[in-house]
Amino acid sequence: MELNDFNERIFRSSADAPSTKAGKLRRMLESAGAKLRWVVIVMPVGALLMIPILCGMFIDQRILIGGIRLQWFGVWLELLWISLWAGLAIAKVTPYISSTIAGTFTNNYRKWEEMGKRVEVPTALFLWFVGIKLSFVGYWHKFTITTYTGSTAWRRTADSILLSILTGLMLNLLAKILVQIIAIKFHYRTYSERIELNKLAVSSLIKICIYCSQDPTIVPLAESSTSNSSQSTPGTIQINATQSPASSPTTQAYPSYTPFMGVSFGPSKSKLGNRKRAQAQVLEALKTSKSTRDLARRLYRSFALEGKPLGSETVLEWMNMSPAFDSDEEAACAFELFDKEANGNLSLEEFAEACVAVGLERKHINSSLQDLDEVVGKLDKIFESLCFLLTLVGAITLLLTETIGIFASLAGTLVACSWLCAASAQDFFQSVVFVFIKHPYDVGDRIYVYGNAGHSLQGDEFFVKKVSLLYTEFRKLEGLVVQAPNNYINTLFIMNARRSGKVAETIPFRLREGTTAEDIDRFKQRALDYVTAKQPGFKPNLFIEALKLDDTNQVSVNIVIFYKSQVQNERVRMQRRNNILCALMRCAKDEGLEASPVNVVRSG
Repeated sequence: MELNDFNERIFRSSADAPSTKAGKLRRMLESAGAKLRWVVIVMPVGALLMIPILCGMFIDQRILIGGIRLQWFGVWLELLWISLWAGLAIAKVTPYISSTIAGTFTNNYRKWEEMGKRVEVPTALFLWFVGIKLSFVGYWHKFTITTYTGSTAWRRTADSILLSILTGLMLNLLAKILVQIIAIKFHYRTYSERIELNKLAVSSLIKICIYCSQDPTIVPLAESSTSNSSQSTPGTIQINATQSPASSPTTQAYPSYTPFMGVSFGPSKSKLGNRKRAQAQVLEALKTSKSTRDLARRLYRSFALEGKPLGSETVLEWMNMSPAFDSDEEAACAFELFDKEANGNLSLEEFAEACVAVGLERKHINSSLQDLDEVVGKLDKIFESLCFLLTLVGAITLLLTETIGIFASLAGTLVACSWLCAASAQDFFQSVVFVFIKHPYDVGDRIYVYGNAGHSLQGDEFFVKKVSLLYTEFRKLEGLVVQAPNNYINTLFIMNARRSGKVAETIPFRLREGTTAEDIDRFKQRALDYVTAKQPGFKPNLFIEALKLDDTNQVSVNIVIFYKSQVQNERVRMQRRNNILCALMRCAKDEGLEASPVNVVRSG
């Protein structure tokens, strides 16, 4: 699904397409234009409502309905039909009016326009019943004949029913507006920036694909589907830029471009065709990590320097990517998106990991928005149920005056039995606050929960799988799925790796007895040299703190290392931590600071 459609689909119902003919007809009429709806619906129904008017005028003028003549009753029906479409027309222009007013005072006018579009139907229904209520009493009183002797008590009953329905529709409209305000503000606060960054990264990959397809000195991105891309080396596909396209091995080996990821990719006669092909290829490749890595390798090889084949030690700078973009500023901005370590250069592995992160971010955003749809839908249904209940109680109270005493007598009983639903109401309120206000995590985040959680009830590490209104599903590293109520998680401390940014990690270590301060300084410098030269994921800085002596033959120290980026990717974090631990052990051995084993004394 396109990221451009995220704002459009965020509050869209997740229900499937209608399967019945009536449902398909309704969906077709909803998606049709105003002229078609006018021809198919408005005019035929309006013509049918003309029948009572014509009958009352030309057949029998003595026919009365509720005290008014038949033709005036037909005119009232026409007024109701016109007021319905007038309410729909007002509801249609309300979003643009609200966005215009909001744009006068604020810069964020689009959210008010979106909110107006989401409440078009409740607004139209409310305005329609406003017209019905205003026209009912005045119209029927004005056109009632003076000689009518029938009962008019039904008018008071109908007026009470209309008043209760109008009140319910007003409460429903206010509830819809409240839900949309909460959801839109939550979306802009939580996902807007992430979506824009992801769209920018995907757009950069698409431009690189277009550049690769237009340069004849570059091997086609779409290699033969029978070849194994994981076995190819970077140096095997680089073409010397001095060769002409006609005599290059690329032209001879690849007379036509073959499909990659099911998408044919090659030069097109139009820029639009190239962009569509590149977009299809990138979006298809981002669906899986394996295909994303494959695409990243092929794109990275496109920027090899002339006459220098890409090797494992080759790194790129933002100037190498500038030919694929419209300006140097755009190239530098795109380079920063992929340079997660912020060291000014980009290796092949780093670029592949950054592309995989882009694909995972798309999946996580999509899953988060689906969960948001579900949460907003449940909250909306709860408010609808409350509005329906209040409307029903109000209608019964207005129709039957004796029910007021009954409700008064039941009030004490309801208060006495409130303990039955007090806990559920409290859980619901806490869950709403937790999901929409606190919101400590999103789908795909790696978190650590402190407190009574996990197998040992001392905290544990999880990946967020699904966020619902009343509960959250987590996935452990072992693959187990855990479900926890949100009202309980609301009381715990949560560490979010994605939101933490650049962090430090403390590694406990032991050195031999007799270690001096100078030995620790040499060990620190040796470890720092290794981190600077071989571990680009860490900052060129570390601290060593001596803690205590263990049985006079070992000294315990804490080694503090600093990451250059957030540690959301658990696989990359573990790999880097393993490398730094092995390096520390080698440094301790080279400096002669290995801790001697503790002598175990057995009694007896």
